[in-house]
Amino acid sequence: MVKKIIFVLIGCIACWWFFSPVSLQDQLYSSIKAKCKNQEKCIVRLHEITSFKWDKAYFFPYTMKDSLKVNEIVKGQTKLEQDVLTTRGVFTKNGKIVREGIFEVVYSDYYDLRFVPLFQIFPHESLDINFYLDKMQLKGMNYTGDINDFGDSMGIEYYEITPQNDQLHAGCTTFYLRAAGSKVLENQCALSLTNLNQVVLFNPKTHKEVRQQ
Repeated sequence: MVKKIIFVLIGCIACWWFFSPVSLQDQLYSSIKAKCKNQEKCIVRLHEITSFKWDKAYFFPYTMKDSLKVNEIVKGQTKLEQDVLTTRGVFTKNGKIVREGIFEVVYSDYYDLRFVPLFQIFPHESLDINFYLDKMQLKGMNYTGDINDFGDSMGIEYYEITPQNDQLHAGCTTFYLRAAGSKVLENQCALSLTNLNQVVLFNPKTHKEVRQQ
């Protein structure tokens, strides 16, 4: 009897795992991993690592948790809630949202205690979007405004990407996180801009959003 119950439970878990929809985070992670083949640095095209059609893609940092502001930018109604421990991705086609997802914020020196596993069979997997630049990077990307308006480092307000300009830096790495006294293995793939036309910055001197001209 006990064996039958265990068998049924295993079957239910397997069915749930097989038929449950793949999250945007999991899809991007798997696609980047396949493209980069576990390299720490590579180049990907965003439209080649997504399984759906889109004409604009947006990525928002954890600081952009106001859904009304996000809806205004993407010109649509998002359904998922974001908090200070997550970032967000939104894809649109002809002005309509076709896919959105919430990504956990996981760094090598930080781990949200809500996600600490009691035991770990497989490594935890996450997707990291880079939302930071420094002056040297800004200069190297030929910023056309006054670079002295910014401090030594700056946050990216959000990404706005089209299929015609969707080449991104990518890579995958594995590291350990120490959380709640346990050692947690993390597999992480990451995306970052290749040019300033893919992002919107915030100028702290003028208090206005800035786009590369």
